[in-house]
Amino acid sequence: QMLQKVRLCRIFVFVSILLACCKGQDSIQGYLISSRNNDPIAGQISLDSQQIAVGSNGSFNFPVSNGSIHLIQGSSSGYTSLQRNLYVTNRAFQTNITIPLVPIMPLADDLPDLTVILTWNSPPNDLDLHIYTPWNCTTSFDAKTCKKGATSVILTRDETNGFGPEITSISSSGDMSCGLYMIWVYIYSSDGSYKDANATVQLFSSGNFYTAPGLLHAVTVPSTSNIFETWWNPMNLTFTSQSNLQVDVSKGGDVYENPFYPINPDNSCQSDASVMLHVLSISVLALLIVT
Repeated sequence: QMLQKVRLCRIFVFVSILLACCKGQDSIQGYLISSRNNDPIAGQISLDSQQIAVGSNGSFNFPVSNGSIHLIQGSSSGYTSLQRNLYVTNRAFQTNITIPLVPIMPLADDLPDLTVILTWNSPPNDLDLHIYTPWNCTTSFDAKTCKKGATSVILTRDETNGFGPEITSISSSGDMSCGLYMIWVYIYSSDGSYKDANATVQLFSSGNFYTAPGLLHAVTVPSTSNIFETWWNPMNLTFTSQSNLQVDVSKGGDVYENPFYPINPDNSCQSDASVMLHVLSISVLALLIVT
């Protein structure tokens, strides 16, 4: 009986050592880039409580444990910071990610007015960012540019190997085309679902449209999402005039089997003066109610 106990103890120790070896060490490595042109930039990367300086080649590396969860954040002078949750899977020794930062200063003429960034965990390997425009054109991996008049919507980065980012810019060299811009995300690969994707869409502004420069909104798909649905509508943007932007995130928790688009949407433009008068009247009414 004693010999049997000794054998059981040895087996237990062996299994414990084997599990510890299998758990092993992983690493997070990647690049800090500018969302403007995908070029590497210098800055800082923090992983939980660790922080390192990133050189001009943009590269960074952190040792981590397999199966761990982290908060990673990138920052650089003249750019808005970006942070995201990151799950390190047991599938690979190295987790490669790219952290895109949106330039906000100086506000050069060629900076996008708005930047939409999609990030996620892997699996699934491939999520696609789509933006439906008021003139019935939709950007995607196979149709990267929608343009009408002075307004351009361009998918500037397409990622197919997990984590993202996918980046779309919305810009206008003159008057912005009014109407509804619907942001959609689609699971292109068949190796995962929204339940595990932790997909996040972030909207950044350069400072136009009566908005402060930097992050305007961030929406993460719920982990309770239906595993059979492949489309997600995190937010919608509406330009009621050439310079007035409204953001609707009320549907950000919903996923769908298929995307839907409005029938005969109101894409008419109000004048900036009427928009400002409307905002002023609401402010006065709120003041009267408070007093």
